[in-house]
Amino acid sequence: MAGSRRSREGNRFHCPEAFRRLHPDLETLSLDGRSGTRAARELAIESVLRRVRPDVVVPLSMFDAFAAVRRAKERRSDLRFLFTLNEVSPQFLVDCQKHLSIIDRLLGVSRLAARLLVDIGADPSRVDYVSDGSRSPGAVRLGRSADERFVSYRVRGALFE
Repeated sequence: MAGSRRSREGNRFHCPEAFRRLHPDLETLSLDGRSGTRAARELAIESVLRRVRPDVVVPLSMFDAFAAVRRAKERRSDLRFLFTLNEVSPQFLVDCQKHLSIIDRLLGVSRLAARLLVDIGADPSRVDYVSDGSRSPGAVRLGRSADERFVSYRVRGALFE
């Protein structure tokens, strides 16, 4: 299978096509993380940020985004960074705490998660609790990750209104 699309993306995990099939209405970009190094993943994220120029970066379970977003924010003061604590994980909390100065808004998907974000030093005025599974008028049900889409829409309004 050398050279095939599947072998480039992963034989079992990190298969963008599987995600795209589940979420056909989302615009997605693939990052090349095949080198296996954090530095290469950070460069891939930075490259996408330069090319796409998003208003908001909302990484989901990507530790490597912190350094890439920090460097991007040094070049672009209008870039916003939203961090969502989807699980109570020491590694997420440690990385979040190290990078609080670049995070514009923080979300906890449980009251405990939101409390922990404040406990590690986040300004309480920048922390919100958004219940995992919340529905809102206009939210689109996409399957298992509908909550993530809901969070993206709601937070954009909160950040930019």
